Formats: sequence, structure tokens, C-alpha cells
Amino acid sequence: MSTIRKWTDAHRLKEFNRKWYKEGKLVITGNADERKRIVREFHDPPTAGHPGIARTKDLITRTYWWPRLQKDVEDYVKGCASCQANKINTHTQRAPLYPVTTQAETRPFQTISLDFITKLPLSEGQDTILMITDQGCTKMALFIPCSETITADGSSLLTSRVQTLRTSPQNHKRQGHALHIQIRERTL
Repeated sequence: MSTIRKWTDAHRLKEFNRKWYKEGKLVITGNADERKRIVREFHDPPTAGHPGIARTKDLITRTYWWPRLQKDVEDYVKGCASCQANKINTHTQRAPLYPVTTQAETRPFQTISLDFITKLPLSEGQDTILMITDQGCTKMALFIPCSETITADGSSLLTSRVQTLRTSPQNHKRQGHALHIQIRERTL
């Protein structure tokens, strides 16, 4: 029994002028090479722009039909070197996290981490918050309004705020936005 005879009953195919149709779409009975050629014609031309799986399938099903068309399209598009090289990465890489180690005799704000919260609406001339977190015994955080374009003058901002806690940072960790200020140690 030929392949087309098996498909006729299962998929309600109709014959017209010695060609088979399903719901007005030409049935492709050829081998895998013929199906791959059709998928390539709808997927690869520069005018098609390498559409994804769903769009390629939609374009093909306007004219053709065969069982497992979805699987053939998926396999072809997933194997398309151009698509794989140019697809958008939806799983962004995150910066690695490094543990902050402290010693048992650490004083408040002796070991700190710095981070910026950026792209905030402008408020009193400030659009960023500098977050200073004590990594030692208190885990306290300071939130200092500043500008995203912080300069070396930012070191005085940091030093003055931390000095009010009667400590001087000895170690600091930098996370997030690049911070280009030097922390000056002062003794009280």
C-alpha cells in the first residue's frame, strides 16, 4: 500500500489532476530531500529574512502540507547556522558573585561594599543612589543620593558619610557600576 493511500484516509486528502490536496494545500509525498528543499525556499532567501519556526511554518502551510511538517521546520530552523549566529540571547550572563569575607574582630564599616542604583527619575538634581553596605558586624546600609556621573569628589561624599559612623573603611568591594573614586583613610 503506498504512502499516499495511507494518508488519504487518515488526513482526508483529495485527488485533483493526479495531485493530492489537503484543504486546498498541495500534499508533498516526496522524500526528506524534497521537504528540506521546500523549507529552505521559504526560510533562507534574503527577502524572507530567516523567519523563525512559527513564521516559516505559516509561510509553508499556505501552499503545502505533509505529515510532520512542524517537526521538519523545527529541525531545519534549529540547525540553521545563520539563525543560531544571529539570534538574540534571552539568557543574559550575570556577573559572578564573590563572597565578602570578614574577620571576627571587624568593626562597623571597616569592610564595606559599594553599589549604585542608577537611571532613577531626577530628584533635587540627583539621579543615582550610592549604596554603602557594612559587610562586617552590622550589615547596615547607607543610601546616599548622587549623580550618575560621579567624579573623584565622590570620595569626599563617601568618606564624610562613613566617618560620621566613627570608622574608616579599610576594605571595600565594588559591585555594579564602575566606581572611580579612591577611598581615603583618615584617623580620628
